[in-house]
Amino acid sequence: MPKKSKKGMLLPPAIGYSFKIVLDLIRKNKIQFKYVPKLIAIVIVNLINYPFRSYERLFINPNYYKKKIDHSPVFIIGHWRSGTTHLHNLLCQDAQMAYATTYQSVFPDTLFNKLGRFLFRGFSTLLIPGTRNGDNVTLGASLPQEEEFALGDKTPLCFYFFWMFPNNMIQYYNDFIRFNNIDINQLEKWKADYKLLIKKAIKNTVKPSTAKPATPNPITVPPPKETFNACGKLVLAACVVLTFVFVAIFIPIFPASAEKIAPKTKATTINILVDSTT
Repeated sequence: MPKKSKKGMLLPPAIGYSFKIVLDLIRKNKIQFKYVPKLIAIVIVNLINYPFRSYERLFINPNYYKKKIDHSPVFIIGHWRSGTTHLHNLLCQDAQMAYATTYQSVFPDTLFNKLGRFLFRGFSTLLIPGTRNGDNVTLGASLPQEEEFALGDKTPLCFYFFWMFPNNMIQYYNDFIRFNNIDINQLEKWKADYKLLIKKAIKNTVKPSTAKPATPNPITVPPPKETFNACGKLVLAACVVLTFVFVAIFIPIFPASAEKIAPKTKATTINILVDSTT
């Protein structure tokens, strides 16, 4: 008998996005009422993550901007359902290959902040299901993932926004694949963010024994005690807030609506109506 896959819940990668990008997506798109609880969860997690990703952007990312990419990246291009994910996973078995992990694709700027990584990687591990529903491909926080999910982190040029707003798929294709009507400065920033993503992926996944010789710019991460002490106080608060988030998601928002609909006759009738509306 096959082993059952771990159940979980996939939240959109917007939980790790820049708060400005999240607000911009909310402003430009219509959110259906049934997705409001998930939106609230995204905003709360995003706000909790704000100090951690801000620290990494200020003190860690500048070191990676100076790094050079010694080897050209390998791009896997193919139609969906043609085996690109399988090929990607096979190539990533080679210790010399670097790749964006699922965790990095969602929290690209909470990757090397030790406290933030401990909190949000654990959060991701608990939530990510064992397999994808569509094709039963194994999922995991440390497994390879499409870097496109992370590209919307700071620059709003990401075709994969369509996973959250499928009605805008054609518009996203024209804007973010063909780059129609895109400001040149915004495009240059997108390129810089893409290069930063690759450099951090190399550091995150290539083992030191197989890594290429270091460039003249070594990576140094300053660990000021004051910053970690301040961030440490957020951990307990974050756990409490996340608990309330899960309660808000999994418990119906309007549990009393069934009583308004149900006729006040027999208890059995009311029970049937309650079951049918939950």
